[in-house]
Amino acid sequence: MIRRLITLHVLLINCVHVSCIINIYKSDDCIPPHINNHDFVRPFSTLSFLSKCNIMFGHKLKIIEPDKFNGSASIPL
Repeated sequence: MIRRLITLHVLLINCVHVSCIINIYKSDDCIPPHINNHDFVRPFSTLSFLSKCNIMFGHKLKIIEPDKFNGSASIPL
């Protein structure tokens, strides 16, 4: 998967990851705000399937509804 992402220019060739988080969602699933464990070797990637959600980043994430959050940066999955 990492080699394919490098070939597609999603990842840089000098940024080879040794850790990856893979999330598989069911309809209406979400993961509440959290911090990934610092034991993951950096850099690492998060790969999410079957979700139309955004991934939020920031130090102060706000819960708008049980499955809606607001952060300082948002990237569509």
